[in-house]
Amino acid sequence: MDPITALTALGATARITRLIGRDSITFPLRDRLAKKATPPDEDAEPKGFWPWLNELIGCPWCMSIWVAAGVTPAAIEYGDTLAYQWSAGFLTLSWLTGLAAQHLDAR
Repeated sequence: MDPITALTALGATARITRLIGRDSITFPLRDRLAKKATPPDEDAEPKGFWPWLNELIGCPWCMSIWVAAGVTPAAIEYGDTLAYQWSAGFLTLSWLTGLAAQHLDAR
């Protein structure tokens, strides 16, 4: 894998992780998942797939491993294709723009 493909895979992983776990556009899905993961009885211990998935989405570090597990093989297999380069490039630019905006807004 060449360095540009590796960097765009990194950026795509970061952006997809942020999109799923933190962006407001996916809040309705996360909210729905949280409701599904919450047991009806407040004293009951959450069990099963839905609480696990809710915990995974709430932890960017945890989720990024799974996102990278999908992005990395795609980068290895399709990194030299125009479709991968454009999509990963746009995701990387989106992530970098978000970082810049966050940094500039903090001032």
